[in-house]
Amino acid sequence: MGLFDRDDFYSTKVNRRRVGGGGNAGSGSVKWLFAAALILIISAGGWIWVAADNGKDASHTKQTAIPAIAETAPQDLLSLNNQFIDIADRVQPAIVTVLSYLTDRADEYSLGSGIIIEKSEGKALLVTNQHVVEDGIEFEVVLQDGEVRSAELVGSDWMTDLAILEIDGEGIDRVAELGDSDELRKGEMAIVMGNPLGLNFSQSISVGVISSTHLTVPVVLGGQQWEMDVIQTDAAINQGNSGGALLNLQGEVVGINNMKIAEFGVEGLGFAIPINDAKPIIEQLIENGEVQRPLIGITSIELAYTEEPDAYDLPEDVDYGLVVVDVSGPAKEAGLTVDDVVVALDGVTVYTQIDLRRYLYKNKEIGDTLLIEYYRDGELYETDLTLAERDE
Repeated sequence: MGLFDRDDFYSTKVNRRRVGGGGNAGSGSVKWLFAAALILIISAGGWIWVAADNGKDASHTKQTAIPAIAETAPQDLLSLNNQFIDIADRVQPAIVTVLSYLTDRADEYSLGSGIIIEKSEGKALLVTNQHVVEDGIEFEVVLQDGEVRSAELVGSDWMTDLAILEIDGEGIDRVAELGDSDELRKGEMAIVMGNPLGLNFSQSISVGVISSTHLTVPVVLGGQQWEMDVIQTDAAINQGNSGGALLNLQGEVVGINNMKIAEFGVEGLGFAIPINDAKPIIEQLIENGEVQRPLIGITSIELAYTEEPDAYDLPEDVDYGLVVVDVSGPAKEAGLTVDDVVVALDGVTVYTQIDLRRYLYKNKEIGDTLLIEYYRDGELYETDLTLAERDE
């Protein structure tokens, strides 16, 4: 699987007139592509007429009435149907549309979805994707009833693709309940709520299953290569669903939708950020406006991408590592220099820059001690350093 870039992250960028200013953000220049024929099944009246072959002329064909599904469905199926209806009633008021204006022109904006997760002190907070608000200079939120409210960006984090917006909480009486993504099981049913393609399809619902509870996919976020742990689902995720909710059958948010594979011939490969991964990030964004991460103090390049990998006098069995090209802060204080080749952190081998970031950000905090193993002039060394706060 190749790297996901920003075109795979599904916030819909459109050119429209500003919502509330006489325009309709859900109509206009959206391009439609229908890849399959539209099939209409007429059964609303409760009867489907079937021709029975009795050897007579078609005009005299006997017609047999088939009872409507509601009359013959098992009780557990009707119960499941009512459960979906109940979830829609309870959760949809907490699902909103997010508009991120990209310039001072009112007709250029990015559109995605958001989830209201908290209300306090007259304000309501909602979570969405960072790529929905990326490069935005002004923000608006469209509520379930169509009301448009201005929003303020509380904080965002490119590495986890999460952002928090704040709006006036007057009249908002529903917030989404966050579930436990660690309890998900492969094959259980899942519900996607959001606003695919624009306001004409706002508050859309799709249903599928959890295809994978834990999948690591390569992505490009903030201009940097990274890997995301995601939930995979076949419930429909389309442009504009970014930042919307992935729900379990209790109506709890278990994931935040953020991307899909959009290639010809590919169906039902959508992804969501597990809510258990998102919770600590959401807390930090609300409290600090940013995610505070530890800093080593090196800029590096992977050995495989250097012009002369053999120039570092490494042992024959060492064909990996990160070559230091700049050093500062904790690393400089610990004695690292340019052209050192870092091969392990706390005994954990690092092959790529992603390996370094993943270990550092998932296992270490500011102020922790880190043991670095590195080669210099063909000799293996190790040193301890104290992690500082990363300044973005």
